[in-house]
Amino acid sequence: MNRVKLRSRALVAAAALITQLSATRALRAERYRTDVGSDVALLSGAIALAIAASNTPSRRGNWGAWLPGEAAAQRNFSARASRISDLTLYTTLTTPLIAQLAPGADADTGRATLIYAQVIAIDAALTMLTKRLVGRPRPYTHSADPAVAAYAQAKGDGAYASFFSGHSSLAFAAAVSGSYLFAARSGDRAARASLWGMQLALASFTAGLRLRAGRHYLSDVVVGALVGSGLALGISFAHTDRAARPSISTASALAIAGGISFGALLSHLLPFSFAAPNGSGLRLGPLFADGVAGLALSLSPP
Repeated sequence: MNRVKLRSRALVAAAALITQLSATRALRAERYRTDVGSDVALLSGAIALAIAASNTPSRRGNWGAWLPGEAAAQRNFSARASRISDLTLYTTLTTPLIAQLAPGADADTGRATLIYAQVIAIDAALTMLTKRLVGRPRPYTHSADPAVAAYAQAKGDGAYASFFSGHSSLAFAAAVSGSYLFAARSGDRAARASLWGMQLALASFTAGLRLRAGRHYLSDVVVGALVGSGLALGISFAHTDRAARPSISTASALAIAGGISFGALLSHLLPFSFAAPNGSGLRLGPLFADGVAGLALSLSPP
């Protein structure tokens, strides 16, 4: 009888221990703190605001350079640099999603994706609203080239969407949020450092190309990068469990600094010469192409 009681107690203790270990493991697996109802509502609201802002007439300012030396951007115009910046933006946006799926899809993958989408949507809404309210003319609107002047005229409100750079803001938001959320669930230091470096190199490269394309001034891309990075870090940090919040290792810090420097340097070393628009063509535009929110295939004006 005593043996039966001892066995029963042992089984109960073992069951309690297994239950405790399972609960601990489940708790550790939940690296991200989300509330589906409120987070989806916030995401939907941000998307709606971005769409509404993109369909609102823009203020049309008449100022040019704000910082010393910025006027040099008015001599830039390169459709090729603009197209490449579109491609690098797409790459920066999609890479974090691929990285999240690399360890395998689970509940954390869904939570991280929701947080990431929220970052991008809020950044898009804030950027579009600022563009419409400020109405800063793009550098190419000051060009003396008749073809560029005609191009600017055809763009309408899109030619007054310089501040701040949507490409820069989105690219840095994607780079910082995607890398941070990945670091929160990955124990591979080399993988974390690699993603930080690659993503920030792409973001920096994208921002630099916007200068070379004549679409933005330096102040536009710097403010865009700071806004995107700040939003991404704040939102991602708030949604990450305290125990899972990643610290920046020396390797990751070096990768971040190296990536930003490499991207900026490469964007200025590539041989983009002034090339006035010389015809129409099909163009796949990102969320902020020419100041319009969305992804669309359009016919570029001559």
